[in-house]
This record gives sequence, structure tokens and C-alpha cells, in this order.
Amino acid sequence: MTKVFGIGAVVRPSQETERRYFIEQLNKLGIYENMKGKPLEKESYHTLRTMLATKRAVAQ
Repeated sequence: MTKVFGIGAVVRPSQETERRYFIEQLNKLGIYENMKGKPLEKESYHTLRTMLATKRAVAQ
């Protein structure tokens, strides 16, 4: 999710921004909590990234 602005300027979103993006994408796929019933908002960045990657791989 790196964006390039202007000549050589690279802006990378913060981990918190990416966390919100992962939650949004999981919600669009119908996932609102983990397998233990815990809300996605309480999950770590790495857990959310893994959940989204797994869901996308299974969907293919």
C-alpha cells in the first residue's frame, strides 16, 4: 500500500491506517470477529493481515 507522490517522494501508510483498512476489507467479506468471538478491533496488525490473506487465498 505504498503511494508515490511527486519525484522520489514515497509515503507509506501507518500500521494503524493499514489495520483499519484490513478491518474494513474483512467486514466487506462478512467477517466481524475472530473464531473466539473477539471483535476485530482488538486484534493485532499481524493477525488482521494474516486473516485477510487467508480469506483471500481460500476465496480463490
